[in-house]
Amino acid sequence: MVELKILHTKEFMVNLLTGKLFSDYLLENAVIETFNTFDIDGHLHKEFYGEDLENDPALAKYAMSQWNDIQPIAFNLIKGKHTPLSFKFILHLKPDVATTSLEDENVAQPTADYVVRISFSEGCIKLTTGISIKVFSLDNSASAKWDTYFKKFLSDNQIDFEEE
Repeated sequence: MVELKILHTKEFMVNLLTGKLFSDYLLENAVIETFNTFDIDGHLHKEFYGEDLENDPALAKYAMSQWNDIQPIAFNLIKGKHTPLSFKFILHLKPDVATTSLEDENVAQPTADYVVRISFSEGCIKLTTGISIKVFSLDNSASAKWDTYFKKFLSDNQIDFEEE
């Protein structure tokens, strides 16, 4: 686990709320505090889709909402002349993306979820990486490799940060 402080808030927010930077991620949870507190549970209710799901299983391919589907909602809650009091997004790298992208970097662990927590408070954005392993293991190398991979991902996308 590593905590990273974003150095250029405005540029990062544009990437987060309108760009494709996190298009390979799923939303577990979002909490946005503006004039109210908005709490979004990203877990899908597959029964909502009814028969449509039988005809198009891609509607609910994952257990959680894709970030791209929630992104415009988050944008609408955050935009405006007032800065939010705070927000928190918990994102998971899509399992199929993790399998292909992280395997190339020798990071992938099939029984793991790769997580990043994006939080904003007091004018500062922090990203915290994490890994949730479904099977107990004493080996922490996947977590360290995920941290390295994620820092490289930010750098490759010209996101300036410093490690806390």
